[in-house]
Amino acid sequence: MTGHHEAWKVGAFTSRPFSGNPAGVVPDAAGLSDAYMQSAARELNDVSETVFILGGGGEWDYRFRYFTSSCEVDLCGHATIAGLFVLAWSGRIRGSEGTVPLRIATRAGILNTGLAFRRGMPVRAFLEQPEPRTAPAPRADLAAGILGLEPELLDLDLPVGCAFSGLWACFVPLRSVECLGRIRADRNRIQELWPDNPDLTGIYPFAFEDARTTRGRFFVPPKFGIEEDPVTGTACGALGAFLFAKGRWPSAGYLQARQGVEMGRGGEVRVERTPGGRMIVGGGACAIFRGRLLA
Repeated sequence: MTGHHEAWKVGAFTSRPFSGNPAGVVPDAAGLSDAYMQSAARELNDVSETVFILGGGGEWDYRFRYFTSSCEVDLCGHATIAGLFVLAWSGRIRGSEGTVPLRIATRAGILNTGLAFRRGMPVRAFLEQPEPRTAPAPRADLAAGILGLEPELLDLDLPVGCAFSGLWACFVPLRSVECLGRIRADRNRIQELWPDNPDLTGIYPFAFEDARTTRGRFFVPPKFGIEEDPVTGTACGALGAFLFAKGRWPSAGYLQARQGVEMGRGGEVRVERTPGGRMIVGGGACAIFRGRLLA
């Protein structure tokens, strides 16, 4: 028996049960093997990622490792938010008022995170993502077909393009939010958008609801074991980087990225930009269950 490790399931980027993006969280993963973490992730969460949290080192407070049902990934925004809340709910991090800063080690680097407290309770977590990059989508002409949409439904005021803020994604601007409900994505073809980049994690069609609010969906290739991710922190941060690069950063100074509505799991990510150009994603979380791994 490996031990009775505590395990949670948490909805991230939401304050309502059974919405947002569900993440598995194991807040004390010391001693667990890679094979065990992969098996536990498959058991805890067949929808999206599970985060396994290990103790700190000299330059960081905690190490976060992220597993989908089929593989380990470098970074996961919503699982980070969920993990930070669990550290607070379980008493491992305490605060009264204001923000408690934390540094976490991930396969994408050592990143700044934090938890905002109000009257001793966590109300918002945030993650500063790696330095963003943007690039054209080499086969942008395939985007409409991959989404199962007529080409005229794409927004011609913005190009199809790719951005990185921890993970690479391809962004496809649409003419209206109504187009999102008409998508029939061919996940087997997503890699065709950038065949030379094995790190492309998915295609993110989106439309503007107003000047500072977008609504989108995120479809991923079969190799990640997920069909559609409900509310994707890393992709929403990359969306912010993409919009900034194209001159469409909201004048309000932040972006509200809504996602998961069509899945019945709507959530919202607040995306901000540091003076140095990095993206910060933040939001709330809601605990669904808490238990122990007995295997």
